Amino acid sequence: MIVTEADGSTWRTKEGAICFFDRHEWFNVIAMFRDDGIHYYTNISTPARWEQGRLTYIDLELDVRLLPDGRLEILDEDEFREMREVFGYPLKVVTRARESLSRVIQLIQNGRYPFDQETARAYYQQFQLLTGQNLES
Repeated sequence: MIVTEADGSTWRTKEGAICFFDRHEWFNVIAMFRDDGIHYYTNISTPARWEQGRLTYIDLELDVRLLPDGRLEILDEDEFREMREVFGYPLKVVTRARESLSRVIQLIQNGRYPFDQETARAYYQQFQLLTGQNLES
């Protein structure tokens, strides 16, 4: 998967990945398929929008990582606080970000979409069938 950032820089996952975006949720999820299992990386962000042929959202710098063994890590809280000051996030945005973090943790703990492995694997297989691509290469 190749991602283009707002500044034009790009990066690519090293492994096959499926992304989950929602126009109502204040987060998006990347499910990365590695040899040891599915690694989930969640960006707390504004809801995704389709604008001028591009998927857009604002990454609020607060992240959650879920490892295949079930360990959950909240990342970049310091960056979130810093960017809150730099960009002057309104209280409404800060509140939504914190609520979304709690929602993501609850979804993970309950094994709910998009953190249920069955759904991620089904999308992974569907992509491979439709494109004839092996996501792991």
